[in-house]
Amino acid sequence: MLLLTSLALLASLVWAVAPETAYDSLNYHLAVPRFYLEAGGIIDLPYFFHSYFAHLQDHFYGLCMALQGEMAAKLANFVIAIASGAAVYCLGRMVFTPRVGLWAAALYFTTPLIGSLAGTTYTDLTVAVFLTMAVVALLRWQRSKQQGWMVVCAVFAGGAVGVKLNAMYGVIGLGLVIAILLLRGAESSREKAAVSADVWHAGRGNRGPLVPSRVCLHGKSDVSIAERSFQKSTGQSREPAHGFEFLRRGHSAKCVDRVARPSDI
Repeated sequence: MLLLTSLALLASLVWAVAPETAYDSLNYHLAVPRFYLEAGGIIDLPYFFHSYFAHLQDHFYGLCMALQGEMAAKLANFVIAIASGAAVYCLGRMVFTPRVGLWAAALYFTTPLIGSLAGTTYTDLTVAVFLTMAVVALLRWQRSKQQGWMVVCAVFAGGAVGVKLNAMYGVIGLGLVIAILLLRGAESSREKAAVSADVWHAGRGNRGPLVPSRVCLHGKSDVSIAERSFQKSTGQSREPAHGFEFLRRGHSAKCVDRVARPSDI
């Protein structure tokens, strides 16, 4: 089991150190942070509709790219993949036994989809980490009744939604479970209300910038910066906002080739 898991991780690492080729990564997970780095801040990119898909994880990739380029972002995602397996182990160990946790982590790492995601700068593994740790924190709260664990659960749940909106399906499930546990619990109404308020505020405060370019200033200066960034990367003037035209011309594949260090921008 250990050997098989190690081989799976090694194969994922080989994929992680290879140049990025995944569609979503080249079109917005890495491309949008690259434009933000060139502009020196979060800007509106009205001609680039994929910029409105950029969520919390993409800004983390931007930080990695500012430090050491695309490869730093890919290796960071590989570390997140390992963390997601550790989260699976923690959940299996808590619910069953350490042996079950090891088997769960091994099956998780040897799943082809996980191996593929570990080598690309996608966001799904971060969602897996956050939602799994939210469940672990919820179980901790159920056993100890320490309110801090419920806050931790809410923080992870809010982070998952901040990374990818479809994580809301899992968060809704968590919310229903929390509601049932509170209704069936022996706590006083005041304590239940306090727990509910903590969950709401912690989860809401940790959603992160869901669509950051929607909340930036949309003044003329921002658009001018965006236009200059587009001209600098493509050598062309910005046409009316047609994202598919932007992609069809092959500009998105160039969006990560020049971001290495802040001094290069």
